[in-house]
Amino acid sequence: MPASTRAANAGFGRSARIGRISLVVEGEQLRLTAGDVVVLLHPESTTRFFARDRDLRFAFETGAAARRTRWPSAKTAR
Repeated sequence: MPASTRAANAGFGRSARIGRISLVVEGEQLRLTAGDVVVLLHPESTTRFFARDRDLRFAFETGAAARRTRWPSAKTAR
């Protein structure tokens, strides 16, 4: 998978319960950090990622839906 595809899913968010949530590119994976939890997500396809050590799967939206819900980039997140 191209690095640009992984980078398109990276970003930061905030949850009222957990606080800051981040997705950053780490090699061929995405590193999800949510509170004290850190999980490496492996690509299943260009839009689907999974964790090997937990029962977690993520699907990222593409197209118009993704533009409405896209997380801020690392450069603009606070």
